Amino acid sequence: MSQGYGPKSGSYARAAGSYGQHGGQGDTAREVEAKILLRAARQIQDLHDSWDGQDTQRIEKTISYNRQVWAVFYDMALEAANDPSAKGKMSANILSLATFVFQRSLDILADPDREKLPVLITINREIAAGLMERAPAAEIPG
Repeated sequence: MSQGYGPKSGSYARAAGSYGQHGGQGDTAREVEAKILLRAARQIQDLHDSWDGQDTQRIEKTISYNRQVWAVFYDMALEAANDPSAKGKMSANILSLATFVFQRSLDILADPDREKLPVLITINREIAAGLMERAPAAEIPG
């Protein structure tokens, strides 16, 4: 069994547990986004755990998928960034994270190194955990 990165309890464990138990129909948009991030994190973790610096095709495929996921988050955050509410501030944070993910991805592709992967795993897992947390009552329609 692989050691992995990121917390084994707390927010990541709750998100991963929820993913395993509640996947499928009826997911909210936030849950779907979290699952996609967890999938990307799992792929990067698998790459890390079975690292072979010569397998550039696998590295490119894994990093490309993660970049595509973050491109979607970047686009959504860019649309909401001018909102003066807390949503706009959160979007600015997502834009910063996405920019970091893009830069790290390019760095990995230019100079593959196993030790550059854990930060991407942690970011994906932590954002997924935040998405899987129940929305405050004020955000729940009804």
